[in-house]
Amino acid sequence: NNFFQHCQDVLKSKGHVFVEEGATWLRTTDFGDDKDRVMVKSDGSMAYFASDSAYYISKRERGFQILIYMLGADHHGYVARLKALAACAGDDPDTVECLIGQLVKIMENGEEVKLSKRAGTIITLEELIEKVGVDAARYTLIRYPVDTPMVMDVDLLRSRTNENPVYYVQYAHARISGVLRNAAELGIAFGADHLN
Repeated sequence: NNFFQHCQDVLKSKGHVFVEEGATWLRTTDFGDDKDRVMVKSDGSMAYFASDSAYYISKRERGFQILIYMLGADHHGYVARLKALAACAGDDPDTVECLIGQLVKIMENGEEVKLSKRAGTIITLEELIEKVGVDAARYTLIRYPVDTPMVMDVDLLRSRTNENPVYYVQYAHARISGVLRNAAELGIAFGADHLN
């Protein structure tokens, strides 16, 4: 709570904090947000935006020049409020860079695994690695741009068939490594230096 108060004080010193009906607000509409944001509710509890504000102030005070936020597709409305928060703190709104990522749908045993942070039914990256392995998790998550919806089929990623893109890539790597090893044993030069 002391740090939240510190953040409030920093924003208050810039002249954009006000109290209305017992709640403490940040006047983000001064900088293009669609509405002002509650930081402390009238009952004294912290609003979610208080955490956003504290995170921003903390990062700036620790010397970060650019703040990159990875937001889910269902949070695209946060972009304007985060940029307005930066402006309320006296910074250029361009110090905030928001990347919008799509959600990952996980299929297992032919059914979608229902995920919910609120219900506590989530799969951590560590659990995903336990399910499919490090290679499959890495390859699958980097295979598509972050702003593309993705379906991750756990059963497919565990399979040892050419339908599994990870298995196919691993197999191709093993074959290429074998060809390069044989070429070296035969004294055949390879690589960019030997293409002429």
